[in-house]
Amino acid sequence: NHGEVIDMHRSAMQMLFSLVALLVPVGAYNTFLLRAASTPRAAVHMASSNFAEYVQDRQVKEAQTTSEVAKPASAFGPAAVLSDPELVAAAKEAVLAAGSSTYTASEIVVAYNSWKLSVSRTYSDRDEEALALRAFAADDDLINHYLGVATNDLGDSAAASSSADEDMGVDLTIDWRSAYDQAAQVRMEAEAQVMQATTGMAAAEDKMRQATSMTTKQEMAARTVAEREYAQALKAAEEHAAAERARLARELAMVSAEEKDARAEGERRFAAAVESFRTASAQSISEAQADRAGALHRFKEQKERAEKILKTADIQMNDTLAKMREQAEAAKKSAEKRQEATIAAQAEATALLELLRQTKEDKAMLSARSDKEKMELEAAVQEANKKARKAKLAAAAILDDL
Repeated sequence: NHGEVIDMHRSAMQMLFSLVALLVPVGAYNTFLLRAASTPRAAVHMASSNFAEYVQDRQVKEAQTTSEVAKPASAFGPAAVLSDPELVAAAKEAVLAAGSSTYTASEIVVAYNSWKLSVSRTYSDRDEEALALRAFAADDDLINHYLGVATNDLGDSAAASSSADEDMGVDLTIDWRSAYDQAAQVRMEAEAQVMQATTGMAAAEDKMRQATSMTTKQEMAARTVAEREYAQALKAAEEHAAAERARLARELAMVSAEEKDARAEGERRFAAAVESFRTASAQSISEAQADRAGALHRFKEQKERAEKILKTADIQMNDTLAKMREQAEAAKKSAEKRQEATIAAQAEATALLELLRQTKEDKAMLSARSDKEKMELEAAVQEANKKARKAKLAAAAILDDL
């Protein structure tokens, strides 16, 4: 599928770069790195589709490169071969952000790599390393220190290599042509492997194009089938909707007819009910009027009778009041007489009490009187008291009646 083709393409590119790194002479590779450090990084691109065109383009580019004047390695700072182009770009951004800097972007990257080696610092993310590089680029003292460390390390390496060459010595008897031919043979083998890798890449590209074409065709076929099914489903839905609309129209017509009949029946029943209510109401009103007329006649006669009874009652009340007045006058006179009798009885009782007192005094003075006279006097006193009480009760009763 498409993912496998991409993986094959990536594997072929990795193998190609590995072969170039292993087989190209070290001096040429270092020169390539120095030139890459002096120019912006460009993406690897193969403009031609076959190996012959690729070789021709490569020869043209090499001729253009050799025509240019190469700058010495010292122009790029110490250890320029250690400069990662992505880190150089990040260092350039840091320099632009700072406005001015004593060191170039390549020197900052070399010092940064020396600092990483000295502190054994590693990063798993490119963005995190770029942020750390921007922070490192802001400290000139730190850059100066680790740039010197990197320069010393490279000087020590060059001195060690020179001393090793001196120890080995230079033998002028070696057949350098055969050595060159051997290197050329290795180069040819490397170019053959490059061609093989290029052929594999072209095959991978063809396979990817074929897979893409097949996928596109399959997608177009599936889309055509889906569109056809969609059109059929849409047509079926439209036909079903048309049938349903026709059925609903018939049902609506039937419902309209039923509604019309129901309305007519309802209006007829309503008219009959209204007529019945009107008849019943008129009958009730006439009966109520008749009842009112009879009730008015009855109440009128009753009123006349009641007025006669009232007049008779007024006469009787007046006669009764007159008789009551006469009776009250008589009772008043009787009460006055009884009051006079009571007063007389009280006077008589007072006299008898006085007589009793005198009698008691006389008894005290005259102890010789007999008990018979004493009893008669006491009986007379009791009788007088009874008469006085009766007179009081009779007077109280007359007063209550008044």
